[in-house]
Amino acid sequence: MVETNTFSGTTIAQADYKMEHIVYELNKVAAELAVDAAKEVTQLEPHKPRMVCGAIGPTNRTLSISPSVEDPGFRNCTWDEVVTAYKEQVAGLIDGGVHIILVETIFDTLNAKAALFAIDEYYEESGCPRLPVIISGTIVDMSGRTLSGQTTEAFYVSVQHSKPLCIGLNCALGAPQMLPFMQALAGVAECFVHSYPNAGLPNAMGGYDDTPQMFSDAVRQFAELGLVNMLGGCCGTTPEHIASLAQMLDREKFKPHVRNPLCDKMRLSGLEAITVDANLGYVNIGERCNIAGSAKFKKLILDGKYDKGLEIALAQAESGATVIDVNMDEGLLDGEYAMKKFLNMLIPEPDVSKLPICVDSSKFHIGVAGLKCCQGKCIFNSISLKEGEAAFIKNAKIVKRFGAAVVVMAFDEVGQAATYEDKCRICKRAPPMPSPLLSLLLSLFSFSLPLSLPLSLPPSLPPSPSLPPSPSPRCAPLSCLGLAQSHVISRHLRRAYDILVGPEVEFPPHDIIFDPNILTIATGLEEHNNYGKDFILATKYIKENLPGAHISGGVSNLSFGFRGLTALEAEYGFIVSQPALERARSQL
Repeated sequence: MVETNTFSGTTIAQADYKMEHIVYELNKVAAELAVDAAKEVTQLEPHKPRMVCGAIGPTNRTLSISPSVEDPGFRNCTWDEVVTAYKEQVAGLIDGGVHIILVETIFDTLNAKAALFAIDEYYEESGCPRLPVIISGTIVDMSGRTLSGQTTEAFYVSVQHSKPLCIGLNCALGAPQMLPFMQALAGVAECFVHSYPNAGLPNAMGGYDDTPQMFSDAVRQFAELGLVNMLGGCCGTTPEHIASLAQMLDREKFKPHVRNPLCDKMRLSGLEAITVDANLGYVNIGERCNIAGSAKFKKLILDGKYDKGLEIALAQAESGATVIDVNMDEGLLDGEYAMKKFLNMLIPEPDVSKLPICVDSSKFHIGVAGLKCCQGKCIFNSISLKEGEAAFIKNAKIVKRFGAAVVVMAFDEVGQAATYEDKCRICKRAPPMPSPLLSLLLSLFSFSLPLSLPLSLPPSLPPSPSLPPSPSPRCAPLSCLGLAQSHVISRHLRRAYDILVGPEVEFPPHDIIFDPNILTIATGLEEHNNYGKDFILATKYIKENLPGAHISGGVSNLSFGFRGLTALEAEYGFIVSQPALERARSQL
């Protein structure tokens, strides 16, 4: 494989030379020249066909890092500008006849996600047959991180949604320095793996001293350890270096890297990666950066004190949050502006941005604005069938294109699934009756209180019953307080699941999180008495019927009827949380 000389072939990079107007032509002609050369060599050696990779570089801008030390939230380009630039480059390369698209030398994963977004969008808009994609990241030093701060594993999790043919590392380091990071990547990648390092580290003059023999000896370790399927050279390598490498590989006949099996667990990432499985245990969603849920955070944001809002995010991270939720839904606020400003300020804070982000909004465009700021794999909260199937499919495809997991609300064109009967009335089949142990737990969630209630409650409470064992051992719990794994009961969710995992969207089942609505109880209204019970029954049905999916349950919603009774609200939250915590601890 050879690549086109189009590393900086975008309008953003070529603006430095006032050559934006010829970017399409530059890429198309470069591809045509490379393809012609590959055809000539293939004719001489038809048993070894030569392929051309259309090279897409990182541009000279970064979406995750501010160019101003005084303003960490500032960016000198936008996501939309980068996507537009990449889409024009992709069009030129494809029209020029390349066989593979190569997104390479990735120092900022958000730039790479913009490139992958542009590639996917181009195919959808043009109807052009899809070409294989190869992705190559760059670890900048021995910290094992990209320039924008991601670990090797987090980088992979952030781009795996594009289903690359091959992923690997190139540039910045020589082969000896790259070894531990290649081992990490080969340990998680579900596709082929490559490496094309530099000819050693640069010398004082910016040159490279490794001879062809030294270079081939250095990269040999990757093949000996079974880490790679493809090898090549980057900075400082010449045709002689590649010839020496090819001769070594022909002579030794190393066994290629064996791809890892497909992961059927949810993976998320910020600067670091997490896998949501039984080993992770309880997952704590920090929701204090949610305007709808925190009066303190709301006041800070409305007063323009975004830096103080970051302190709340940091406190959650230091207190053990696994994911940070950000919501800017407020009538007096420009939600899209606030979401972008806050996340752009949050991303440079490594103690917070090491965690995955849950971009949370009832307005789709505000949530999308958040996704455009995050280099990691996020959770998008939420989409629903409320506006019909066409809108649901369109929005799901957009979320998938960003590589995010998704929360699906229990709404459809008819309305919200409020009661158990609502959920069941249009199900494909009725759920089984709950077991006696589950019925005991349900009783905790199904009651109404008298209007006169003492505010002083006993300091110690009887132990709460544990949740029954999961009937589906293939799926581990996410959590009952923030996210708990499951499969769904209502028409809303069953229908949504079938659409998402079907051929039109092909959303990974393990990246789907259903919210079947926990609604307020203890309001004094009889029709509200079963809301808690309905949610648990729905959760049970979800576990047994929709493989791979998870459940989001806002347990605090149950106590909205206690507003103003702070002591009661806190005590009730403790009671209902204990079964979830006991269940999570039992699986650690």
